[in-house]
Order: sequence, then C-alpha cells, then structure tokens
Amino acid sequence: MSEKIETRKSDHLVIAAKESVQRPALSTFDSVRFEPYAMPDLNMDEISCASDFLGYRLSLPIIISSMSGGIAQADRMNIHLAEAAETVGVAFSLGSMRIALEDQGQAKSFQLRRYAPNIPIIGNLVQLNFEGNLVSITHCDASILPRRTRYIFT
Repeated sequence: MSEKIETRKSDHLVIAAKESVQRPALSTFDSVRFEPYAMPDLNMDEISCASDFLGYRLSLPIIISSMSGGIAQADRMNIHLAEAAETVGVAFSLGSMRIALEDQGQAKSFQLRRYAPNIPIIGNLVQLNFEGNLVSITHCDASILPRRTRYIFT
C-alpha cells in the first residue's frame, strides 16, 4: 500500500476528531423559523418516512457516509457506521476506495455487507473505469462519483 495514501487516510480521522476543525454552530438553517401548526386530529401512527431505494425499504431517506477506509482505525469506524445504518434501516455509503484499488489486501476494509445485509451500500468511485472492480470488491448496490474529481476518464 502506498504509505502516502495510508498517512493521508489516517490524517483524515485525526483532523476530523479535532474540535478546531468543526464548523461553528451557525448554519443556513439558523435563519429558518417554524410556526407551530397544531394538528390534533392527526394520527402519528399513520405517518411514515419510509421509502424505497435501490430495491431496499428504508426507515428514512438518509444515507450515512463514511469518510475513509484501508487503515485499522477506519475499519472499526466503518463497521460501526454500517451496523448503525443497518440497525436504523438507512442507506450506507463507503469512503474513497482508492487504497483498495492500489492494494487488494485493503479490500476487506470495504467489505461491509455482512454488517449491513438489509440496506443499500453505495460505493465511492475514484476512477470511473474501475467500477466493475469496486462493485466486486464491496458487493455494493450502486456507485457514486465524487463531484470534485481530478481524473480523466477514458
């Protein structure tokens, strides 16, 4: 495995854990206000946020997305995130799998289907021409392509 990639992935986790990089409490939603609208005749048991996605029934239309993989700390984190997604019935998205493409020994970091057998798992494509390989490595149901990719596709 490229030592540079392993170091970068480890740095992602260390940096994200530091309070100094967290966004301040202010957000776009701070200016949003909701007016109460009482609905006494509404039966809350009849309301469902469940939705179908990629052939799976989800409890909520939410995707939990991991940010890394291929190093021991990320492996544990991804397993816990996949288990959490499975428990609450939401989709799960893998972090960048470039490290698994460069070192097949790291593929296990992204093989999380056994922890989340009943929800969609979405692969993160680093390069479009590797799609078939990533799907076979991860057993994912779909793939995403990061918006700010620097790669040229052939």
